[in-house]
Formats: sequence, structure tokens, C-alpha cells
Amino acid sequence: LQRLVKHPKDTFIINTTLWLGVALPLYFFYEAYSQYTSIRNGNGFIWWRAAIYNIIRIGPMYRHFMYVYVLCHKEAHSYGNLFSEPHNTMFGLRYIYNYYIGFFHGVLPGPFTESHIYNHHKYDNSSDDVYSTGAYPRDSFIEFLRYVYVWFLYALNISSIKKFYAESKMKRVYRSMGGTLYYVAGVAVAWKIVGNQFALFYILYPLIEGNILLSAVNYTWHAFIDPTNHDNDYVNSVTILDGLNFTLDEEYHVVHHQYAGVHWSKNKALFYKHIEDYKKCTATIFKECNLFVIWGMIVAKDYD
Repeated sequence: LQRLVKHPKDTFIINTTLWLGVALPLYFFYEAYSQYTSIRNGNGFIWWRAAIYNIIRIGPMYRHFMYVYVLCHKEAHSYGNLFSEPHNTMFGLRYIYNYYIGFFHGVLPGPFTESHIYNHHKYDNSSDDVYSTGAYPRDSFIEFLRYVYVWFLYALNISSIKKFYAESKMKRVYRSMGGTLYYVAGVAVAWKIVGNQFALFYILYPLIEGNILLSAVNYTWHAFIDPTNHDNDYVNSVTILDGLNFTLDEEYHVVHHQYAGVHWSKNKALFYKHIEDYKKCTATIFKECNLFVIWGMIVAKDYD
């Protein structure tokens, strides 16, 4: 499979894409047909089918959703070049995660391909970052709920459109608007053809669920700030050594901000390349932790 991908360590993406891009969407459309038939026959919306679908869609220990999120992220940073040529162009695989697979899991085109690349990494969690965590005390569940609102404005491209417009980056404005309209059109078609309950529980629910999870992810990545040096990446971004239940070395988040476009397989080596810099400033490092457990400790003020 190496001939199909850009990097030899990414062969797993072929199998993952067949599952997330073929098998699960086929299941989605089968559910659409089944719910449509049940409603038209007077039997109403089948709630248990919607519940089972969403359990399978997110996967055990949220594995399916995690791969969708991570590969949307990696795809954006590779500028749509996860797959090799000519397969990338020939089979329409460029940005397949952000523009197709992500739809079933609540990821719109734009947040990763436009705002994450050209806003978040440019401003690095400062006040100009549209989903910066820095404006609120992080060790508060109430403040986290405020951040969820900030995150959803980003996830729906709303705050990004406003920011790009203020910076006169009209191409990014139009692309972000297109991503939101694309998603709204998908919801509208499902609403019209199958029904409002199907659109709500098969499309809008994954959007709400997924972005609450993603807001907690980013809240944790950037929960800490060096009070004497607000630009200190070693404190501002969290590193988790031997992290649990995540993938593709996303836990080396300092490395990701230092080398945003580098392939994930180099993250560990780049961490050790700068190990003395981590030591100098008491960097934010956890070991053998789950990201969501760290989030829980933060909002619960569990400092010990």
C-alpha cells in the first residue's frame, strides 16, 4: 500500500479511509433508507436504530471519531496530500477527510483547512486566535462552558469568517463560508428527504458531540500559560509522554506548534532534540495520561 500514500508510515490510512469513507457512510445511507421507510409506513422514527448508529459511528473508546479528527488535522497540515499522486487527484482523495468523511462526524470544511492553519498557528493561542483559551480561567467548569461557545463559533466558521474579513483575506472568507453552506445544505437535504429527527440525530448530534469533545481537547492542549513569558511554547502547549487512547503522536503538542507541517513520525525525535529547552522552563509535561482525564483534573482544580 506504500505506493498509494505520500509517506511510507501512512499505509494504515488506506484501510482507515475504506472504513471511515466507505463502510460507515454506507451504514449512514442504509439508516437513512430504513428511517425513511419506517416514517413513510406510519411506524415513526426508530430511536434505538439512531442510538446504535451513533455508538458504532464514534467507535470503542471514541476511536473512529479520533481518527477522523486526527486525519482532518493531518490532511489540513499536508495541504491535502496524504495520498500519493496520481491517486490523490485521480480518485478525488485530496481533502477527502475535511470535505467528505468529516461531514458524518460534525467536522465542517474550513475550521481545519482555513482557520486552524492560517489563524491558530499564526497567532498561537494569543488574543487574535479566534479560539484562544487565554481569555478565561481554565480551572473552572463554568468557564469551560463559555469556551465551548467560543469553540462552536470557530467550528461553524463564524468567528473565522469575521476574522478573515477584518484582515481582508477574502479567499479565506469565501472558502469558510462555502464550508458552512456545504454542511447546511447537507442537513437541509436530509431534513427534507428523510425528516427532521433523522437530520437532528444522525447529522446535528454528531456535530454537537464531536465539537464538545474537540473543545475539551484544545482546552487541554492550551490550558497553561507562563505568567512571566506569555509566548513560551513549552508551557503554553501540553506534552503527554506515552499518552493513552490517542494516536499519531498528537500529544507532542509543543513540537506540533514548532514544526506544524512535519510528519507525525518525527515528533518524538524533535521532542528530544529540544529536551534541554523543556527542562529550562519547567515545561507542561504529563506522562501516561489520557487527554480527557487531564481536562477533568484541570476543571476540577485537582492540582495534586
